[in-house]
Amino acid sequence: MRARAKAFKSHEETVDGSKMARYDVVDEGIIDADCATVFKAYANEFGGITHVWMPIWESQPRGSDTTVQKGTVADITVHYKGTTKFAARITEFVKDKLFTEEFFEGDYTGTGEWTFEPLDGKTKVRLRWKATTNSRSLTLAALFIDIGKRHSELVHELFKAWNRHLRQSKNSKL
Repeated sequence: MRARAKAFKSHEETVDGSKMARYDVVDEGIIDADCATVFKAYANEFGGITHVWMPIWESQPRGSDTTVQKGTVADITVHYKGTTKFAARITEFVKDKLFTEEFFEGDYTGTGEWTFEPLDGKTKVRLRWKATTNSRSLTLAALFIDIGKRHSELVHELFKAWNRHLRQSKNSKL
């Protein structure tokens, strides 16, 4: 698996008179499975059906329906060098190709765009994370910690977990 942070930018933005850290991070990885399998794996994580990314990332859908589609809302908790929580809503959903999420509540606000591209029987996954800190403690932490870099480290850990899980699933079917 190859994984890399393709781009990183951050700056401060004034929101309601307060300076908040803003991020625009792009991460890519190659997952050793076809697009349909990888897309379904992400949908299952977002919908709380599987927990492959635990203990790092967990999703709890709001309501009892675990079907992931445009409009689905989940509460996300990330346990990576600290704990952050936010709510995400699927705003665009193109089967086997694209998930766009809006982070509208919690420690971050912004968007996440996941794209899935076929690549020689594997999948190139790209996440563009555009977010603004939505808590004073995170904004303060951003003065001392490279949150964009930490986000990239987290995403690459998730890519590794995906590959381990999908490899194990594939081997158990043989």
